[in-house]
Amino acid sequence: MTGRERALRTLNFEEVDRVPLVGGGLQHSGFMSEITGRDFWKDPEEVALEAYRRLGVDLIPQLVTPFSPEMEYMHKDYRKDIEAAKNNFPDRESVLRFIDDLPSPEKLRQDFDLDVASKAYLDKVKSREKKAGDSFLWLPGMAAGCCSFMWYSRFGYENYFEAMMLHPDHISRLFEYAGESGYLQNQAVVKATKENGLPPFVYIGEDICDNSGPMVSPKLLDEMYFPCLRRALEPLNEAGLKMIWHCDGNVSPLIDTLIDLGLDGFQGFQEEAGVNLEELVAKRTKKGRKPILWGSISVTTTLPFGTVEEVKKDIERCIDLAAPGGGFFLAPTSSIEPEVPKANIYTLYEYGKKYGERIYENANS
Repeated sequence: MTGRERALRTLNFEEVDRVPLVGGGLQHSGFMSEITGRDFWKDPEEVALEAYRRLGVDLIPQLVTPFSPEMEYMHKDYRKDIEAAKNNFPDRESVLRFIDDLPSPEKLRQDFDLDVASKAYLDKVKSREKKAGDSFLWLPGMAAGCCSFMWYSRFGYENYFEAMMLHPDHISRLFEYAGESGYLQNQAVVKATKENGLPPFVYIGEDICDNSGPMVSPKLLDEMYFPCLRRALEPLNEAGLKMIWHCDGNVSPLIDTLIDLGLDGFQGFQEEAGVNLEELVAKRTKKGRKPILWGSISVTTTLPFGTVEEVKKDIERCIDLAAPGGGFFLAPTSSIEPEVPKANIYTLYEYGKKYGERIYENANS
């Protein structure tokens, strides 16, 4: 069974030969150079993809690699984002002016070219399929439409959340704009998927929570944000595409709401922040299935600080809890940074394959 086939069958809750593995977030250039025998920095994307082939990865939802040797310990230079936010939005009033200048939903629809957007999405999928072959399924992560919540990265946290509290009408209009933009993009995703027989799965999500829970009250989210997210997801729900949502922090208070919005699965959930894998397994989506789950070996506790034996025990725990019934992928909770011992990375993938085979052998014996 190829990695691509194993991933697709698992996403469809069909029988497979072992628990599939998720890759895409290795930030450890030394590990990737070692496993491939190639200098990572001479061709980062190709070396990363070769590393995942050698590790037996079945699914890449999003390929994230270090930008440069100097920035290996972070995905990007966030200091530049912070400085840009200060320069472009020095105060709350500048945020309000930006929102006032946004096009209306009617104008967005008028200017949207469905064929152009559909072709752009198709090109992304086909480009990834060409590079991945049958080795693994490489989804164009975050290419489907959503409803942006993460405006804090553009406006700055203080400006954004002050505006949310003091100018709710403006922020509601901002979410309406974001939701309509997501709706239009998802019409294009559906068109490209249906007309070209693409895998009917999308990987989307917004960082709405920190480790203590939602960044704003669930009541405010219910009133202002989630109706616009529902609008964005409407084409995907109507077409029956399955949606896996990227979580961050303690998303537990929002899980039931996200399921009600039509989401089919979750990635990135952090048990150390309060999300319980056993409780997620017991949930049922609107389609009546257990959620698709990608997890949940911690990149903040187990992988960087645990022993090899502790990593093995956590692999066994996750697979024993979540693999029965299908739909489960063994995955780290987020990116694996350079401080993670190489032995623990090898263990995640090599022991993950072995134990993932064993559980199906035991089930069939």
